[in-house]
Amino acid sequence: MKYLIVSLVLLTKIGFANIGVFSGNGFSLEFKKNNNIALLNEEVIVTPTRGEVLFNGTFSGMDKVKYKCKFTLKNKNKNSIRVKVAFPLNSDQVELKEQIPKSKMELISFYNFIAQDKYQVFDVKYKKETKNKEYKNLFIWDIDFNPNETKEVYISYSMPISMNVISAGLKLSNNSSYKKDWYVLLQRSIIEYFGYVTKTALTWCDDTKSAFFQINSKYFEEYLKNRPFMEISSQNLVEKTMKKFASWNSPVIFRDIIGFEFQDSNSSLIYSTTRAEDFKKGFIVRYYILNLPRDVYSLESLIESLRLKGFNTKEDIEDLTDILKEFNSIKTKNKNIKTFLENQVWYKKETQFKIPDEVFDYLDNL
Repeated sequence: MKYLIVSLVLLTKIGFANIGVFSGNGFSLEFKKNNNIALLNEEVIVTPTRGEVLFNGTFSGMDKVKYKCKFTLKNKNKNSIRVKVAFPLNSDQVELKEQIPKSKMELISFYNFIAQDKYQVFDVKYKKETKNKEYKNLFIWDIDFNPNETKEVYISYSMPISMNVISAGLKLSNNSSYKKDWYVLLQRSIIEYFGYVTKTALTWCDDTKSAFFQINSKYFEEYLKNRPFMEISSQNLVEKTMKKFASWNSPVIFRDIIGFEFQDSNSSLIYSTTRAEDFKKGFIVRYYILNLPRDVYSLESLIESLRLKGFNTKEDIEDLTDILKEFNSIKTKNKNIKTFLENQVWYKKETQFKIPDEVFDYLDNL
């Protein structure tokens, strides 16, 4: 996630004036409005990718997301201004203290963080968090502006993609109202998600802002579709886990984006805006790895687990078939599954990846 914050210091004065976004002493940072520097344009390219080692369910095996950002800034002041810029890399993953590097150079390397303009790479400082603990892992540096100068600032970094085991059901309390107990097993999912926050753009002066966002999603999604539940681990753990969650070895993926309405463009998702309200929200991209079958092998394993919850009748087969049809946006009139469907994150949304015909053919012959 991204935050861009500034504090102004006039070069004609000594020390920090604390009149912009920052207040307090030193790095006791607080969020405030800025009326001297305009953010004219923001361009962001986001590329999710696999991690540096095989996916194994540990911190080191987590997937990564890379950000490349360009900010066009204009000094509206007739004086030269020094801008203190802070870029917090807030992250939602569980913080494993033994994994987080300690020194500034290690931190820069860990996040692959680079900040520069056309002429120089900035010397950045690191701060663990703001005074109110709202922002964490801040990289801080100064930018000098001449009177009325427009400057482009480039920032690139990467970070682990947040991951969790989660229900695909919107309201857990609805589980008890399902017609059959085995429905709840179809809600099991792993989620990987990342995002970008735009609200701090509102802290710059109120000039017209424009923004362009691009998510290079195609190759990451192909990787997710073909990645087994674990790529490497102890053999015993793999066998136990694969048996329990067999459908995750050839998973059905559902992409859900909160915030902006991205449009497909070849191998990317695109969104551009000049609307002020868009700068209040940003976006989150969520990939659900669902406990639904994508081939006959995963279907057989799924049915085996469903039998432990009472899946055993012809009607059960019809219910499962209709649930999978609804995932493929094929409408059914099955009243048994109505409450279940209405509680699913993917229901009545465009599902990018479909369950193939071979799964339905197999169910028809049961």
